[in-house]
Amino acid sequence: MYFVIERFQRLRLVLLVLMLSSVLVVLAVRVYQIQLVDGPVYEAMALSQQRIALAGVDSRGEICDRNGEPLTGEEWQYVYLIRKDRMDPVAETLIRRIGGRERSTSNERYRIFSTTSYVKEESEELHRRYGAYIIQMPLRYGEHQVAGSVIGSMDEMTGRGISGMELIYDDWLSQRDKVMYGMADGANRILPGYGIQNGEERICRLITTLDKELQEHVEAIVGRWERKDDGADISVVITDVSEGEILACVGEDAMDDELEM
Repeated sequence: MYFVIERFQRLRLVLLVLMLSSVLVVLAVRVYQIQLVDGPVYEAMALSQQRIALAGVDSRGEICDRNGEPLTGEEWQYVYLIRKDRMDPVAETLIRRIGGRERSTSNERYRIFSTTSYVKEESEELHRRYGAYIIQMPLRYGEHQVAGSVIGSMDEMTGRGISGMELIYDDWLSQRDKVMYGMADGANRILPGYGIQNGEERICRLITTLDKELQEHVEAIVGRWERKDDGADISVVITDVSEGEILACVGEDAMDDELEM
């Protein structure tokens, strides 16, 4: 009788060990699947729930010359993100000192300003005292914008084209899905130390027939002649006769709705 009971206990112990081993194997397989197989999916889902979009930065497609050289976005600007609940008259004064201009934004927690120059003392004060995030990013139009009369301009508040190519091809240039993201907590406050990231983007470049090097050369020549004669109104159009393509175009009204490049 004792022998039968001992065998039964041993058998029960063996079964228990086998069951525990099976559970551990299943758990190990599941952990492996979560960590290595499904890990990137879960990570992407978690990140998407922690991101907040930072509107108010340039999200239009590039305008390039015939060789793919960019005609826009060649110079740099500094973008300042400051929480709305931390803004006060002193912060407003600091923003004015650095020449900051407020950008249109739908973000409920942050105000966004931009400037073309970095003023060290005021910028450090904004960061230290108000937790400002400062980002260096491309400026759409430079001080001496190449092919400016052809490219035209856009409304900084709405981000839509209002003249030149910016207006004519506004629908195409506006399709670019580039969004700046900040890692945020449950209250949509940007988490320090995680930085600002670029979201995935759909590239909507506009390739023109212009030759950037030739365009710059023509603009330099026209500029010299206009400086010699203040009343001069000079327009130049250079075309490739064999292809009928415009290679350079300089003038006050170089672009209109009837001229496609």
